[in-house]
Amino acid sequence: MATVCLTVITVNEEKHFQIDPLKAPIVAEIFERYAQGESITEIVHSLNARGLKTQKGKAFNHGTLNRMFTNKSYMGVYHYSGIEIPGGVPAIVSEDTFKVVERRMAQNKHASAKNKAEEKYVLTTKLFCGKCHSMMVGDSAQKKNGNIYRYYKCASAKRHECDKKAVRKEWIEELVLNKVIKVLFDDEALDKIADEIVALLDEDNKVIPLLEAQLKEVRKSIDNVMKAIKAGIITRSIKAKLEELEAEEEQIELNILKEQTSSPKLTKEQILFALDKFRKLDLTIEANKERLIDSLVKCVLLYDDKLVITFNFKK
Repeated sequence: MATVCLTVITVNEEKHFQIDPLKAPIVAEIFERYAQGESITEIVHSLNARGLKTQKGKAFNHGTLNRMFTNKSYMGVYHYSGIEIPGGVPAIVSEDTFKVVERRMAQNKHASAKNKAEEKYVLTTKLFCGKCHSMMVGDSAQKKNGNIYRYYKCASAKRHECDKKAVRKEWIEELVLNKVIKVLFDDEALDKIADEIVALLDEDNKVIPLLEAQLKEVRKSIDNVMKAIKAGIITRSIKAKLEELEAEEEQIELNILKEQTSSPKLTKEQILFALDKFRKLDLTIEANKERLIDSLVKCVLLYDDKLVITFNFKK
């Protein structure tokens, strides 16, 4: 059984902080999975099924992940005498990912109260007016016969600054869900989307190619120094240069690892597998509708004659 030490940043003999290359990717995976919409329960079950253990040799539980998700050191913040120093330690996860996790944690604190609410507006913060681009907010009104009329209304229209009409909640939510589901079950469309995401991921990180080019040059220089030593040219300056180059090589390798753990490389197969999980959601359950929209949809722009759905890429 593998043990995942939550302290994945250690100090080497030279008193430098370094990332544990075996444990850091698991921490990055946990953050990414939660940021992408998986529940803590699902992640905990998955980790325990793989035989992974915490630093104390125990099984993962909700408390373990809750503590991880509030630990800013994972995004590179160093704590000293009550002072926070951003960038003080190597980052395991990106600041963007940490902030997404932080927002989900805050939302889940109010989950009990939300679940008791009479009605949920699953397009809240997602639906925007096509005329003025203001957010469309959920609201309700009681008719004379006692029935409740629920709708989304442009925030600017509420202030009489836009003439966009309100739309029925059930109609627009059902329409958006059906459009998303249609894409999810279109194998050809998903295949194309996966290809485009892989291409975007390759373009997204411009740092790694630069670091790899630097590493190639440094290793070339090391080879040249080693050839000189083999040829019998051994001086203090040669030895010092070799030590300098080897230290630079180690630092570049560490920087590459940091970039890889903050932006894990995904294959087309992994992307398709992740998208396939949403096909299996039981959408008769209201919470699953919310999860589908929250995870996949970035925004919906509603015009009088059409709507434009923008899907999430980063999350």
